[in-house]
Amino acid sequence: MKAEQFPINYFSGIASPRKIFLGRKNFSWFQLIFIYIFLNALLLIPVTLNLATSYQFSLADSLPEVAALLDDQTAAAFSELPIENGELESSESTILNQSADGIVGVNLTEAELAGQTTVVNFTPTTWQITGLQGEREYSFELYYTDSLNPSQATSGAALQKLLGQQFFANQRLPIIISALLATGFLLFVMNLFLVLGSAFFLWLTKKSSFSSIGSFKESLSIIIQCLGLGTILAFVFGLIYYDVTMMIAVQMLTMIILLFAIYIRTKFKDQKVSGENV
Repeated sequence: MKAEQFPINYFSGIASPRKIFLGRKNFSWFQLIFIYIFLNALLLIPVTLNLATSYQFSLADSLPEVAALLDDQTAAAFSELPIENGELESSESTILNQSADGIVGVNLTEAELAGQTTVVNFTPTTWQITGLQGEREYSFELYYTDSLNPSQATSGAALQKLLGQQFFANQRLPIIISALLATGFLLFVMNLFLVLGSAFFLWLTKKSSFSSIGSFKESLSIIIQCLGLGTILAFVFGLIYYDVTMMIAVQMLTMIILLFAIYIRTKFKDQKVSGENV
């Protein structure tokens, strides 16, 4: 019987406790690393789809110093602005809100902008946000979308939500990439600790006579094979109902169940199963 080639030999055995145990020597270090990266990338697909379709950008969380200026008074003045079809039909200079923390206005002059740390300035074709977070200065020049309706700014919270939607519409790609990288890094590190920690404890069984596991690479191979089915189930779960916490729970629970099933089926001994048909 012809031996299965990689990666078929990996996916053909991830649901069988016996195949997982007997196949622990079938993978090189490169293959194990490749599989680990692939499994993490698979988990990121539901994350990417969710970010692209339903991500909610919050000014209060990301730019709190800007959100602080967008109070009920600012909202009342903003709701009267003549913004239609992505353009502000006004050339007059008006201050909507000013405090020690910054200024919000329409067509603000150089004199009005002087000395201000945080600025939200609405001009005929664009609106600008400038500010300071710690020692880092930031500046954004944004466009009005055709769907912007100032009358929806019925309160400070509503104005923050409205301008947050406008900000996200302008900065969609960099925001999604940043959120995806942050989530991907967390998943990668969490799974790395899970895999290495589980493999280490499984490797310790080689010191006893009841285990046929002979090296850390073999124990790591078992864990990564156990992780495969759980990751696929978590991937499907994430496509149906997106919740990163539940996805991780499905992945870990499946891995633990498979690892327990391997012990029940093989007792970690080759002699227990080597004479049986696959």
